[in-house]
Amino acid sequence: MGVQYGKKFIFMPCLQYLLLIELPKLKSFPPHLTQATSLRKLFIWECPKLTWKPSPSSHLASLDVEELVLKENAGSFSKTFVSNNHMFLPKLKLLCVRKSPYSSLPEGLGQLTSLQILDIRTCSKIKSIPERELQHLTALQELKIMRCRNLKLCFLKEICENWSKISHIPKIFIDGEKIEQVVTSRLTRDGGKRSGQDTIDHILDER
Repeated sequence: MGVQYGKKFIFMPCLQYLLLIELPKLKSFPPHLTQATSLRKLFIWECPKLTWKPSPSSHLASLDVEELVLKENAGSFSKTFVSNNHMFLPKLKLLCVRKSPYSSLPEGLGQLTSLQILDIRTCSKIKSIPERELQHLTALQELKIMRCRNLKLCFLKEICENWSKISHIPKIFIDGEKIEQVVTSRLTRDGGKRSGQDTIDHILDER
């Protein structure tokens, strides 16, 4: 379970993948796991009371996980990635949000400067991704939106009207289709005659 190096004790030093599934009474992240420096993948599913509180005995105020999956209510992880004005997921590269009960993505999304993939699925209450957050995600390579009708409508409008502000994202998929190709081809084909909203309506009518 743990290894002692000199006077320093490291808990589960080889742990790389952790699942916290349906733990309604869990209130804080297991304190010794803040010392699990090899932890890279974290899955949190329906832990509504969970909060991020580093162990007082740990020198780590953050998690070095590179992949995070949040399903349903993941407690404070579903609400914010910032604790005491400090970003606690500085190395995160992949974020998946599934069936979130909230109307917005976690606060601090724009501070995930290492994020490469953002995958949002079956989140009926989420209606938008703040433009300022996306602009700050300079490392983002891929954005996926699946089965999120409200977010889909909002994002299609954003693409048609403000494409230049999010065009730094190489790959954008909505319901499995690479949306840049769809919207750009529609606007080009119409010679600019069709409005952004008309383009959205036309795409939706085809589905």
